[in-house]
Amino acid sequence: MSIRIITKNKEKPFRLYLPGILFYFFLLLFIILLIVPIIIIMIGLLVWNLIPGQDKRARAYTRIFFSVPKIFLSIRGLTVDVESKDTIVKIKF
Repeated sequence: MSIRIITKNKEKPFRLYLPGILFYFFLLLFIILLIVPIIIIMIGLLVWNLIPGQDKRARAYTRIFFSVPKIFLSIRGLTVDVESKDTIVKIKF
């Protein structure tokens, strides 16, 4: 995963390349901040599964919640190129 930003201005060239390790570092910090809410949501889904009559709806939401990491794993290898009038942005997942 990396990001590259390049300007098309010949007079003032600007290049920025952020390697994947930097993204993983920020992602690690972000995940550490989200651990507590994720655990609270998992406990809430477990309790919701135990309520009589709510099992089908709760299972559906539980499947959706646990499918989110699969989405991020499926976009690995994707490259997005955004080109505007003055910059080029390339993002590799």
